[in-house]
Amino acid sequence: METFGKLLEKYIERDGITQESLGQKVGYSKSTISNLCKDKVKKIDCGKIEKCAQVLNLNPDERRELMIAANCVPDENDVPLVPIICKGCT
Repeated sequence: METFGKLLEKYIERDGITQESLGQKVGYSKSTISNLCKDKVKKIDCGKIEKCAQVLNLNPDERRELMIAANCVPDENDVPLVPIICKGCT
């Protein structure tokens, strides 16, 4: 599996957008986007990564791969952190 940074860099290049332009559209500086591509950012804002996926027009599989690489999607085996509420399920 590719690292988050490699995936982001690949999608940026494929889309033909600059790091600066992507940063402006999602609320990051060019240097932050560059650091993301180099896997130098330790705390990733998942909301902004979701915006990156939208700006880069990622398909659902690509989006999921990017979000998982960024640790922004729980593992399928993880227990939900918030209890599931179901009316009439008692």
